[in-house]
Amino acid sequence: MKNLFSLAALSLLLGACASTPEAPAGPTMTPDGKYFLSEEGGRFGASGAKIKASLYQRGNAFCEERGENAVPLQDDYRDGEGFKRAYAEFSFRCVPDDSHDLMRPVYRP
Repeated sequence: MKNLFSLAALSLLLGACASTPEAPAGPTMTPDGKYFLSEEGGRFGASGAKIKASLYQRGNAFCEERGENAVPLQDDYRDGEGFKRAYAEFSFRCVPDDSHDLMRPVYRP
């Protein structure tokens, strides 16, 4: 009975850790002036595309706070499957309203 209680307590503890969402951090700036956001989500069918969409929103909000516009450069995502977590990443630059990059964004899938 003691082992059964210990096993149940351990399962509860590990389950709580696995379902705790990570706090989103701001974008990381790369040496070449680009910004990078990434985030992990849940497992077992979690949508990487939904995470990617939220990264686009966060990137746009970050640039808007600076009075600029986000220009997407690259993104990727993976859906949660089995023990692999859903994952997405997004790189972008912030450019002013009069930038030529807004008219011709460079996007590499």
